[in-house]
This record gives sequence, C-alpha cells and structure tokens, in this order.
Amino acid sequence: MLPPIFMFRKPPSSGGSGGSNTFSTPGSGTWTSPITGNVLIEAWGGGGDGSTNDTISGGAGGNGGGYASATVAVTIGMEIDYNVADRNEGEAPGTYAFPATGAHPDNDYVLATSGQDIVTSGQRGIGLAGTTLFDGGFAGSEGNTTGGGGGGGAGSTANGGDATAGNGVGGAAGAGGAVGGGAGGAGGGAAANGAAGTAPGGGGGGAGIGAGTTGGLGAVGRIKFTW
Repeated sequence: MLPPIFMFRKPPSSGGSGGSNTFSTPGSGTWTSPITGNVLIEAWGGGGDGSTNDTISGGAGGNGGGYASATVAVTIGMEIDYNVADRNEGEAPGTYAFPATGAHPDNDYVLATSGQDIVTSGQRGIGLAGTTLFDGGFAGSEGNTTGGGGGGGAGSTANGGDATAGNGVGGAAGAGGAVGGGAGGAGGGAAANGAAGTAPGGGGGGAGIGAGTTGGLGAVGRIKFTW
C-alpha cells in the first residue's frame, strides 16, 4: 500500500517581502506598488543656494529643505505620482507624492518644501503635509568679508541644524537632521567660494568677499518608498 500523498496549496502572493525605491533626480515621475500592504513615503525638499558676495561684504548661506513622511495603504499595481524638488526653488513645488487618480496639492500624501536663499525670501523648507514633519535649518547671514553657512536639511527624526554667520571666518554649516538629512555647506572665507550643500536638502554656503567668488549650490531633494 502506497503512503498517503499530502498536497499543500501556496497562499496567494501579496508581493515582495520588503524593499525600497529612492528617487533623487529633480522632476516628476510615477511609482507603481509591488505589494498589497503598507508603504512608507518619505520626502525631502531641496536646499537653497548660497549667495554670491557683493563689493562690500560676503554672501549669506541658503536655507535647508524640509522633511515629511506618511504610511499609506496600497495594492499591487497602484500608482503614486511624485515630484522631486530641485535646489533653490523655494516653497513651490517642493517634493511631494499623491495618488495618480488625484491632484497636487489637494491629495498629497506628503509634501516637503525647499529652502530658499536669504536674498530671495529667507524661508527655510518645512514639512507641510504628512504625519511626521520636520523643518530645514536656517542659513547664516553674511559677514563683513566672509560668507554665512548653509542650513542643514531636515531628517526623519529631527529638524535640520542652523548655520552660523560669517564672522572673520566662513560661517559653520548647519548639520543635517537625524536621520537622513543633508548637511549645509560652509561659508567661504575671504576670497573663497561657499561650499555646496549635501543631498538631500542641505543649503549652500555663502561666498566670501572677493572678485569672482560664488555661493555654494543647494542640494536637490529626494523621495523614498519603503515597504
């Protein structure tokens, strides 16, 4: 007599067991869910540019970008549209994500604005839509001959650090917020350029006084989907 044969049916798949997708190129796109379950969406705004010096002083730094996150229920094949912030773009459009069947900004899951340079408005980036929100750091103002530091980009657990003003030496950069925020760039000393901010969201350092010196560029934003 043959032994009994037991057959087991594999349960239907709900997608991969875990993973993430990160997008850091400025501009819009569409993310397609590989699972049925929950996805964590994280958004970082861009950083502001450091200012170029004028003939009588250094330049101010750029402000850091904000952070926003939310956990969203998804199904396999569900599409979410997103936008990754560029550097130095200010509050609009920022980095955000919303259902492909919806519209920005009325249906945003998350929205993190970008920091601006002090000359334009002095606004730091903020977390504007989502369940966890943090703000970018403030830039340092210009010194007599040196540049202010760039504000740090916000992280997933803390605001970005504030930078210091140029004061005899280039201003110190603001630290990136924990976890994942980009540091700002240091302000330039006399006759030196400001340093660029670190992605995501670090503001650029202001330029030191001197012919041809320039402020550091702010860093771009980022969006991340984790399941």
